[in-house]
Amino acid sequence: MCESLDKADQFWELLSPIKVWKTLWQAHSLKIVRLWHADAQKYLKGPTGYRVVVPAIITFIGAYFGLYAIMEARHERRLNRAAFERSAFTDLVTSNHRGAFVSAIKRFGPTQTMQVPPEPRILAPWEWWAQPNQPNMLPLWSWAQHFFPLCRPQFCSNSAPETGYKSFVDSARHLNKAYRVDLSLADLKGADREP
Repeated sequence: MCESLDKADQFWELLSPIKVWKTLWQAHSLKIVRLWHADAQKYLKGPTGYRVVVPAIITFIGAYFGLYAIMEARHERRLNRAAFERSAFTDLVTSNHRGAFVSAIKRFGPTQTMQVPPEPRILAPWEWWAQPNQPNMLPLWSWAQHFFPLCRPQFCSNSAPETGYKSFVDSARHLNKAYRVDLSLADLKGADREP
């Protein structure tokens, strides 16, 4: 038992110089930082201080405008992409071709909910990372409200309507069923909420 206590004492004795060294290092490092600060102030306030201050200011302004240019390009790229997707979607659904309609409606949800970052203002950097908007949400929502009630299955469905009816009554009965639009292949993620 005594032997283990002697080893513990030896261990703590070995650590005591480390504690002293650590304390001296902390005091010395604070002294070094204070000396660096005093030298920097003396140098900046001296006759050649402008050699440091002016390039630092120019570098900061350049970095700020560089970041602004990146945010502006990001906004424009995503806005153009959203406009292109909406235009391609509109062209496909108005082509009066069933295959084109089905192909377009598969991307309806992602096209409608495309997010575009806000347009950056040069003097408001805190707004650069604000909530993105969805420029296709309202136009495609309005399109869906007005288009689907008028849509016919020969253009808006992935199956062709039947032909060869035996009578006018059978034809009329089928037309009542034919106004249903098959959206089983549509991707409507996020498109079910009102803008």
